[in-house]
Amino acid sequence: RVEGSKGAKLNRFLPRFIQVAFFVQMPHVDIYKKFEEIKGAPLEKIDLEELDLRIEYAKKWLTVWSPEKYIFKIQEKVPESADHLDSHHREFLKALAEFLKKNPDATGEMIQTFIYERKNELGLDSAKVFRAIYLSLLGKDSGPKAGWLMEALDNAFLLQRFEEVALSS
Repeated sequence: RVEGSKGAKLNRFLPRFIQVAFFVQMPHVDIYKKFEEIKGAPLEKIDLEELDLRIEYAKKWLTVWSPEKYIFKIQEKVPESADHLDSHHREFLKALAEFLKKNPDATGEMIQTFIYERKNELGLDSAKVFRAIYLSLLGKDSGPKAGWLMEALDNAFLLQRFEEVALSS
């Protein structure tokens, strides 16, 4: 709640800056629609003003000050770094693709839950499982929260990418 003119209390939606920085890097995502979903209600004028300000700051931060770990670009083709994944991680990515095929509208939270449950079933190390995902999508060892990243991406793209990585050797 924020003080308005004449002491009136205003409810203002304050999106997390790191989320804004994440979504401004996703050109296919309607950032206003996404933050309406996150808020769970239409964005009011004051919300839009705040979001616009945070978008401006996020773009500047990403360009000037951001550590490399917060800057990412979805790779158009399978990064060469994914070639070095072992058979266990390829099997995991194949299972992830199957999950996404069966659950095309899975939320980030659902995807995160699947990742943890499946990696435990397969006896895989968390860090290596997430590294396999990031190498496949970003060509980097790390990235934003994996479920959140995949929720923002096109499901058909994810299926194709994970199946391609899982089948390559």
